[in-house]
Amino acid sequence: RDKDQLNIERAKGNVFQGFDEGVLEFAPTYKYQPGTDMYDRRPEKKIRAPAWCDRVLWRSENPKAVRQVNYRCAQLHPSDHKPVSSLLTCELRTIVENAQRVVFQELMEVLRKHTSNSSPVVEIKGLIINLEKVQYEQPQVSKLEVVNTGKSIVHWHFVPKLEERRVCKQWITLSADSGLLLPGETAVVDVTINVDKRAAQILNAGKDSLEDLIILRVEKSIDFHVAVSATYERSCYGMSLQELVHTLQPVASTPLPVP
Repeated sequence: RDKDQLNIERAKGNVFQGFDEGVLEFAPTYKYQPGTDMYDRRPEKKIRAPAWCDRVLWRSENPKAVRQVNYRCAQLHPSDHKPVSSLLTCELRTIVENAQRVVFQELMEVLRKHTSNSSPVVEIKGLIINLEKVQYEQPQVSKLEVVNTGKSIVHWHFVPKLEERRVCKQWITLSADSGLLLPGETAVVDVTINVDKRAAQILNAGKDSLEDLIILRVEKSIDFHVAVSATYERSCYGMSLQELVHTLQPVASTPLPVP
């Protein structure tokens, strides 16, 4: 980051004077091999050093009126660049109603362009997630992809099962819970499985298993069911002293109680 060209030129006062930018905490966004998460090092292509070519800067007369909430890179594959986004909170003196109407009309025009009477068509990649040898406090990640293969906008989100409040069990974490996709766009959701102390206690007591069914709902279409399962490599971590005392053989070879 110390050798980032934009920051060097900004520090010299050559470009973007008066602009601010958040701290770069994500990997360089260029140059990727299109459609992958790998930097392009193909010998037949021109080799370029990875760089932060995609940025969000802002300028305000009152620096205290703008606060950056997040600054991140989206794990999408639209080209040899990775898109970036930033969420900012701003204190505004007034709202210019004419400008507000113009922006609103422009947004509505974009939505109308991709809205049709046809039902959304999506392809879900990774509906079956089965991870083996999950160890205590060693997270494992699998990817779920939602691809808009139709001609209309797709609104997707995870929903809880009947009589449940959570969309998934507590040992599962989803990197995103909803999204809006234009035709051709793809959303990638990281499904993380982590057996922490609480989950280990539940598994050791035979109150649950590493199995869950997550409902992915596509509005104006059907529900998809994501089957998640994992094999837990049992250890002494997360076990009470009472459980350890009553374990007569090595913990690793002791089967988990059946829920």
